[in-house]
Amino acid sequence: MTTGQQGGAPLTCFGRAAIAYAARLRLHVLPLLPCKKEPCGRLVPHGFVDATIEAAVIERWWHLVPGANVGIACAPSGVIVIDVDPRNGGDDSLVEVERELGPLPRTWTVLTPGGGAHYYLRCDGADPIAGVLGPGVDVKHRGYVAAPPSVHPNGGVYRWDSGVHPLEATIAQVPSIWLARMRTGRGPPRASSGLDACESFLGVAFDALAWLGEPLPHGKRQVRCPWLPEHSDGRGDGRDSSTVIFPCAAGSTIGGFVCSHAHCAGRDVLSVVRCLPPEAIEAAARRFPGAYRRLLWRLASPRAGTP
Repeated sequence: MTTGQQGGAPLTCFGRAAIAYAARLRLHVLPLLPCKKEPCGRLVPHGFVDATIEAAVIERWWHLVPGANVGIACAPSGVIVIDVDPRNGGDDSLVEVERELGPLPRTWTVLTPGGGAHYYLRCDGADPIAGVLGPGVDVKHRGYVAAPPSVHPNGGVYRWDSGVHPLEATIAQVPSIWLARMRTGRGPPRASSGLDACESFLGVAFDALAWLGEPLPHGKRQVRCPWLPEHSDGRGDGRDSSTVIFPCAAGSTIGGFVCSHAHCAGRDVLSVVRCLPPEAIEAAARRFPGAYRRLLWRLASPRAGTP
């Protein structure tokens, strides 16, 4: 009998995906009810505890229930999944955490049918992980998530974001500062100037391009992402909170930038300055010459980082 067949019957796309996750990625899988997010009780009576990487077991499950969604048990697979739900304020919460802890690295990313995302990060060990990073941002570790090509109850399909599919990209290790936040529930706050983000070098530059959007709480501003053509889900056009600039930190006039799209992971203020058109940089430099000089110095540094 060949892998993926039993008695001549080929596996569905769900079964084939489950086999691939287990065989190629060593992710422990379990069947979920068709078009649901709950475990298929008659196949896995103990829920995600019954997840496995054994091909024979997986094939049997998906031959018995061909339309079963695919679940991935996080802890046995050595991963955590950051689940961002924009309907509950997840976009705002994520950019706030990234403001405190630095951006998430580029890693495997699933676009969820609710308009959110699942960010997979490598995390071995049994230490307790916080369940929530903020409103609409959950951390899945002692549990499971639905994986592509599962079908959401709303009819939408979970899919891998382009460029960060497991066969196209590597999974990133969870940054130590993020892991500390997940374990303690606390993060290192950064003092803010208390100004509107438009009153910053970045704010003036984005305003010069008509990329400055509506104000958000705590002085943040929605903005159009400079890398919008790389986005695969339409977000980041300046009319949602997936791409945001922050007010200046106390004692600075530069401002901060975060985009939650996978293609923008790791892109910081210096990345923005490098790609903005000259007219935007000139407008900001006239308003904030000191910030411009500091940015030039950082851009010239061989170890350029976030200002």
